[in-house]
Amino acid sequence: MPMQPLEIYDVEETGELVLKHKNLKAALITDNTIMIVNHDDKTIILWIGKGSSTRIKFAAARASRRFLTDRGLSYRVKTVDEGEEPDWFQALFTLKVTERSRDEPPTLEILSILNEVKAEAVPEGYQREACIITRDFYVPVEFKSSIMGKDTSSIKFEKGDYLPEGFFMLPSGAYSPRLLVKNGKVLGIDILINLEFLKKDTTIESLQQENSSQKDQIESLQADIIQKDQQLLALQEELGRKDDQIESIRIENKEKDGEIESLQEMVSKRDIQIEDFQSEMTLKDQENEILQADLVNERDQINAMQSELEEKDQQIIVLQNELIEKNQQLESIHNENISKDTQIESLNQQIQELVSSIEEMEQASPKKDKIIEQKTKKFKKSSNYTRRRKSN
Repeated sequence: MPMQPLEIYDVEETGELVLKHKNLKAALITDNTIMIVNHDDKTIILWIGKGSSTRIKFAAARASRRFLTDRGLSYRVKTVDEGEEPDWFQALFTLKVTERSRDEPPTLEILSILNEVKAEAVPEGYQREACIITRDFYVPVEFKSSIMGKDTSSIKFEKGDYLPEGFFMLPSGAYSPRLLVKNGKVLGIDILINLEFLKKDTTIESLQQENSSQKDQIESLQADIIQKDQQLLALQEELGRKDDQIESIRIENKEKDGEIESLQEMVSKRDIQIEDFQSEMTLKDQENEILQADLVNERDQINAMQSELEEKDQQIIVLQNELIEKNQQLESIHNENISKDTQIESLNQQIQELVSSIEEMEQASPKKDKIIEQKTKKFKKSSNYTRRRKSN
């Protein structure tokens, strides 16, 4: 079965369709919205460029609906956005693109009928969509031009090259056929479209666009919900792990509480021991105060003894000086003085021992009683020595 050609239309902001493209790739311009009619699978495709204005998008939707009405219900409309073309769209590049045929210009009779139709005013609330003359289908096309800086426009009828085969009906309430009859013959049929229907169609298209936008928002929200659900599952898993950690910490805390109770019991025992020790220390402090008082008394005695010893030292120095003089004067009695010198040396040793014992007493060793006894003995010895000296 041979393939039917593609028709590629530019969509103007006014909703006008202009059939002018020979190549599909050349028609795909970012700022444009084009309508592609694939007669092979009876599809009307709206390709919307990224730079297309909202007005052109609405005009394209309205034009496709009108085109669908012309072609019959066997055609279906698909919308393709630039950059999101599906695989089946790529297959369109292999199909042949055709231009509107101009090989057979209309006859003078047909031109006369077309001029008469064009001159006939369109009733209020209607717009001319097309006209049928004899066996051909003509559509009005607006041509714009600029002459001497002024924009002008004119309406011309062009022959439609392709019509769907078979029977098809015009939607009731949308189209109204008007007959041109002369001499009992139907020369032409003027097909008018109700502007209210176009407004409703535009409103429906706008609602469809809005519905499509809402669907996109719903899909986006659903994707967000899925993402939030995933995050919620992750948080729930994390919460489960945290609960396990909390339970583990609670068990550990119970063990720590048991250890704390055990330590508190030990602390209580230690407190009792400390109180006993403090009581014992109080007694020791009292004993120490008594010992310190005794030590003060002993130190007073030792100080008195030291004063006495200092006096003795001074006397010894005097005696030594006298002895030196006596040694010089009395060499003859040297032997007798040797024994006295020996006694003096012994006295010096005792004095040194006494000085050492005094230093030891100043260091205050913990065994005070023994030290006091030793010092007492030394004191007695020194007393005996003093008595001997006095006796001498």
